[in-house]
Amino acid sequence: MAKVGQRWMQQVRREMERKGTVGALRRQLGVPEGQKIPESWLSRIANAEVGETVTLNGKRVKVTTKLKRRVNLARIFRRYASRRQK
Repeated sequence: MAKVGQRWMQQVRREMERKGTVGALRRQLGVPEGQKIPESWLSRIANAEVGETVTLNGKRVKVTTKLKRRVNLARIFRRYASRRQK
């Protein structure tokens, strides 16, 4: 999964669709389809250490390396989406 050129986000999305991991962060956090994942949740997970347990709306989530990677990618996608809207 090379991040080369201007189309790296499309390549990442295509790779996620191929693997079936689109929506994995949403499922892992228990957020229903169609609702946004709150930015406060993403920042709380991003700032936590691997192995810690974070409470999000009464649900306890253990922070793993994979979860942190998914959160980081979600924050990048959100940043680019907000730039496109302007």
